[in-house]
Amino acid sequence: MELKFKNNPDFEKQYKEFMNEYKSLGHMSLVNSNTHTSDIYLNFLPHHAVIKPSSTTTKLKVVFDASCKTTNGTSLNSLLGVDPKLRRDIFEILLNFRIPRIVFTADIEKMYRQILVADEDQKYQQILWRNNSNENIRTYKLKTVTYGLASASFLASRCIKQIALDNKDNPNLSRTLQEDIYMDDLLSGSDTSNNAISICKDIAHVLSTRGFHLRKWNSNSTEFLAQFSEHSSHDTRVEFSKDSNESSKVLGLFWNSFNDTFGFQPPLELTPPLTKRRILSESSKMFDPLGRRSPCTVFMKIFYQKLWLTKTDWDSPIPQQLTEDWLKFQKAFNAINYLTVPRWVILTAYNTVELQNSQLRFNSKYSIILPSQHSISELLIKEQHIAHLYAGPTFVTNSKHPPQLMGNLPKHRVTLERPFFSCGIDYAGPVLIKCNKGRGTKSTKGYIALFVCLATKAVHIEAVIDLTIDSFIAALRHFSARRGAPRHIYSDNGTNFVGAPRKLDEI
Repeated sequence: MELKFKNNPDFEKQYKEFMNEYKSLGHMSLVNSNTHTSDIYLNFLPHHAVIKPSSTTTKLKVVFDASCKTTNGTSLNSLLGVDPKLRRDIFEILLNFRIPRIVFTADIEKMYRQILVADEDQKYQQILWRNNSNENIRTYKLKTVTYGLASASFLASRCIKQIALDNKDNPNLSRTLQEDIYMDDLLSGSDTSNNAISICKDIAHVLSTRGFHLRKWNSNSTEFLAQFSEHSSHDTRVEFSKDSNESSKVLGLFWNSFNDTFGFQPPLELTPPLTKRRILSESSKMFDPLGRRSPCTVFMKIFYQKLWLTKTDWDSPIPQQLTEDWLKFQKAFNAINYLTVPRWVILTAYNTVELQNSQLRFNSKYSIILPSQHSISELLIKEQHIAHLYAGPTFVTNSKHPPQLMGNLPKHRVTLERPFFSCGIDYAGPVLIKCNKGRGTKSTKGYIALFVCLATKAVHIEAVIDLTIDSFIAALRHFSARRGAPRHIYSDNGTNFVGAPRKLDEI
């Protein structure tokens, strides 16, 4: 590390600033030499830098490698329990982020380092460090949850969950803490600026009392930003990273708060000669949680198959034809940087169909549907054909018409609620299912249970082995564990669906 310092003074400056801040904040402390020699159960963590030039706060971050194996062949991470993931999937959080009219974002400053590790466990987080080569190498212990620990994500998420549970008397606050935080990023919103401001003040106050401080506020509302101007972000483009510890700039999802749109950035920039290693390294940075670039990712998967069939070495140039195919794809892929997608796409209670309550005549509100083979229909079309100087059928068919009369949608189709709170269920199949891989494995008949969210049209799929009530209840339990228990379920009159409520009552 000190050799790198000599070759790169700017790197040395940033690295030492980070470590000095670590000490000054009390996140690490010097180990007493007597304690160090008397304790036989110790662990030392190597450390290195990760650099993220796109970061608006810390460009360089020191990460401690808890996966490094010690002299006994094990690492700290191999002995730590990871426990279940408590946070919601980023896909769900981003979908919810598109619902409110007014949205805001913030992140928790140094989230991991606000969580103290028990005194008796700090000896497993020791490092070696000196500020310059003239000093003796000293032993420090890290006193907080550390970057690079397998359990770090769970510990941080569990703290947020506990804060939410401690504030159940404020349902909006508790829900936001549990459903709208991904790692150290807060993404939430409301239908009005005043409500959004009220929620944020509550969140900021509750988190700050626990040592978590929110910063880099951003919003599509100028009223909101005025309230949080002291800590607001000057960068109106917010990057949603797949990992809060990610050091490289990912090809991810960007939100422009000024235009309230999602965009694609940055481009692929590979130049010949191309190798397996370079292509996979560059394409692995692509992050598309909402599946907006699926046509591109499908091409890339097919390209990988062709690339593997060449049996080219990792660092050898790939065949010329594949190089041309990749460069052609890269040029087309980079063109989508100019595309934007509106963030707000969900209708709210304020978006009503005005025609329904207007004073227009019935015929002006709704289209009149004419029989295609009726003589009156032919006469009306002929009249328009002549009146517009024989404009042809294209003019008639391309003209705009008011919406057709339709029945009112069920309330669960137009009510804002969490995904799968109200859903429909039906079966597809039969299909053949293999329970194991390999030769000689027999296929058995099975079915697909389709759970459709009435509010968002999202689909959840479960495999079932037969059409019995027990199989349906097993699928329902698995679905509920993954998506949350639904309040309303709609189905046809299949015997397994009709008999399920009775069976559940018996349970």
